[in-house]
Amino acid sequence: MERRGVIARQAGEVVAAVRRWQGRTSAELARLLGADRHAVARRLPELARGDRPAVVRGALRRCAVTQRACLTWWASDERE
Repeated sequence: MERRGVIARQAGEVVAAVRRWQGRTSAELARLLGADRHAVARRLPELARGDRPAVVRGALRRCAVTQRACLTWWASDERE
């Protein structure tokens, strides 16, 4: 039960971060949040699933953290 609570809390934080910082990569969002990069990267695809996803995948671009081509993430209601 505690694990589900942690996942739900992380998901809420990640959605809020994507809404605040549109078009960032998972590593950039993690850095901005001060969170574990892998936890953020796990939550984003989960949040992009379903009939009413909270986030959507954007274009690839060079990540400021990893220096690799990475997906960008957008709030589903604000994608450009």
